[in-house]
Amino acid sequence: PGAAPFRVTDYDPRRIDVAICSKLPIVRSSSWRFWADDEGQVFSRDLLQAEIAVGGRKSLQVFVNHLKSNFIPDEFKLSAARIEVEHEAILHRRARQSAAIAAILRRQRLRSRVVVLGDFNDDPTGPALAALGKSGLTEQVGGATTVPGPDRAGKLVVDKFAAESPVMWTHRFRGPL
Repeated sequence: PGAAPFRVTDYDPRRIDVAICSKLPIVRSSSWRFWADDEGQVFSRDLLQAEIAVGGRKSLQVFVNHLKSNFIPDEFKLSAARIEVEHEAILHRRARQSAAIAAILRRQRLRSRVVVLGDFNDDPTGPALAALGKSGLTEQVGGATTVPGPDRAGKLVVDKFAAESPVMWTHRFRGPL
């Protein structure tokens, strides 16, 4: 009897979550981890909201999330039909997650000074992320240029894969060069 117990199985078993670091003061933070829709709990990892003070002006609202991964356990053991079913379920989960983020923005009436970031595991123009675009958010990373980053020895090097894709991605082209 009483409240339902916390179920660890609802979250990533690897204990992977999200975080934010800032040189500017974080004046408030919230967790939307337990947001639910008609199908149940939405986020498998947290949706972290942080309000950051930006030099005397209005604050900036930052939402950090890691949407459902495309990973399918033991995919090599599954039939093509089963893999397709799993991919559809993953796409549906990410669509629910992006719809939840858009609903949270509407609920708070946030229209400006908002950044939603993290690993979206999808094409920014794809159907899973459509709710974010409809909420007025625009993808900004694709217009960015790459800057040198450290290699394993700490030496700054130019991104050798930058020419392989016109869009910045977490994982880039993996074919032979």
